[in-house]
Amino acid sequence: MEGKIHRMIAQARDVAYHYIRRDEEGRVVRDTAALSSVSFDIERGEFIAILGHNGSGKSTLAKHLNGLLTPGEGAVLIEGMDTRDGEQIWNIRRIAGMVFQNPDNQIIGQIVEEDVAFGPENLGVPPQEIAERVQEALARVGMTEKRRFSPNKLSGGQKQRVSIAGVLAMRPKILILDEPTAMLDPEGRREVLEAVHSLNRRERITVILITHDMEEAVDADRIYVMDGGRIALTGTPREVFAQAEQLAAIGLTVPMAVAVAGLLRQEGLAVEGTPLTQEELVEAICRAADKITGDIK
Repeated sequence: MEGKIHRMIAQARDVAYHYIRRDEEGRVVRDTAALSSVSFDIERGEFIAILGHNGSGKSTLAKHLNGLLTPGEGAVLIEGMDTRDGEQIWNIRRIAGMVFQNPDNQIIGQIVEEDVAFGPENLGVPPQEIAERVQEALARVGMTEKRRFSPNKLSGGQKQRVSIAGVLAMRPKILILDEPTAMLDPEGRREVLEAVHSLNRRERITVILITHDMEEAVDADRIYVMDGGRIALTGTPREVFAQAEQLAAIGLTVPMAVAVAGLLRQEGLAVEGTPLTQEELVEAICRAADKITGDIK
């Protein structure tokens, strides 16, 4: 049991949360359940994708993972620290850094390196170490050449990479990204995802990606699918996307390769398995075609 606890960097135990709206006299006029009985264990170094349509609870869950919100019921533990413990909240936020959807809401510096330095400065890091952290963080997201640029002169993808660098400069162990590509064009989306996957593979930073884009979840280690504030499905990408009917029932699609494979099966081509990428789909089609050719011979 101790070994399992040691491996876990983030845990949720029966978490429930309600958004409550009150009138001027303090009476509850709206009580909306955003999370209900959410439980999970995330291991160090994992890449986790949390999927769901708008209003499914995925962004609310993300905000629980670094203490922006705290459970009404249950508990969230980051390296064993309870997010409800006010004395631990800054330690938790050093471990679990968060990147939001709109980089313009997170970038505050006049030049890139000033913005990246902001977090470590607030932590009281010595100036020499701040300079080292800024240089290191920008290199990790491929933005060193832009260090003296104004953020206003950057593309959307570049701005989001600067936002990620600002979090990395605080030396987190978990990177939480709340729909970081939602406002980006395809090139910006590619830049950001490549940077995030590199951080996970090469440096074993635990990544928790909140998204409604099925393609972005294909390379995750595990997926949690949210619906109505609960975890509706969980498993590897192949396990989750094999359940196309269940996903459709909660308003979600599957990656293009999975969808095309399903259409080909309906037309009589025996495409086996659950191909997640274009390359896997081509291989599966070739195997099916070879089998037909062999049967004819």
